[in-house]
Amino acid sequence: MSTSAKRVLLAVLLVALLGSAFFTAYTVTMKKLPGGEPQGTTASIPEPGQITAPDGQTLPQEAASVPEQTTAAAAPETTVTETEPETAAPASPQDVSSPTYIGGILVVNKSYPLPRSYDPGGLTDECEDAFYTMQAAAEEEGLDLYIASGFRSYELQASLYQRYCNEDGQAAADTYSARPGHSEHQSGLAIDLKSISSSFAYTAEGQ
Repeated sequence: MSTSAKRVLLAVLLVALLGSAFFTAYTVTMKKLPGGEPQGTTASIPEPGQITAPDGQTLPQEAASVPEQTTAAAAPETTVTETEPETAAPASPQDVSSPTYIGGILVVNKSYPLPRSYDPGGLTDECEDAFYTMQAAAEEEGLDLYIASGFRSYELQASLYQRYCNEDGQAAADTYSARPGHSEHQSGLAIDLKSISSSFAYTAEGQ
């Protein structure tokens, strides 16, 4: 080999050696970050909840977390139970200031009381006249009618009702006796004939 050829070959080898050394130095430099931590060429997989910025830095989990989609909570169902209409409680004699008239007729019962102060003083003249007329007609048929119980004041009815409650209990007393203020006898327009019990219905006069 000539001297010129040897020089050319030596130059080519020198250039290749220098190029290889330069490439190696460049690669090592690029693989290091300023903090000295190696930066691999393989892409790292971010942990759940993390986002990797374009410059390779990992954002804090708080900043990277995506808020869950919120949905409006359904309002609890309301079950509507239909109930029977409440029955108005009977008025008390203390709650009324005047008697109740319906169609011009005085009404006294468990729902419509007379005021405690209502007191005609006895049977009304109209009631007495009607009774004596009926009594006379009954005598013509051989029947005997007389008054077993007529007018009762509020106080007398209260005494009778309380006695029945003491004997049979209030629930039982309410089935056959009126509470004070709720008895038609206080009106002066009611009469029990011959007996104050339902047995009167089975007598000749009752029939």
